[in-house]
Amino acid sequence: MKNLRTHLGVLVIMGAGLSACSISVHEEIAVVNEETVEVSEETVIEAEPELPSLFFTWDISQTNIISPPIEVRTAAIVACQERGFDTGDMINLSISGNMAEAEFGCRGAD
Repeated sequence: MKNLRTHLGVLVIMGAGLSACSISVHEEIAVVNEETVEVSEETVIEAEPELPSLFFTWDISQTNIISPPIEVRTAAIVACQERGFDTGDMINLSISGNMAEAEFGCRGAD
């Protein structure tokens, strides 16, 4: 019981300490060739290209086996290869009515 109180006390103190942390975003001013240029956050951070989804949905009403069709498996492999991995594996499957939805994970060289 004493250890439980000690752990709870530590968690409360850590929570209070972390809640006091704040992050501030501000614009920076840069001097280029003796001219003042305002640099906003959008010009500093480059947008990353949007990667294909690793979530796929397909109809299972016409099958006796709950397995992703070849089109879904191929799309998952392509999505993983665009991320720099070798292949994709189904890591989560949910079924609702006649529809199956799967989340794929990537593995292999990165």
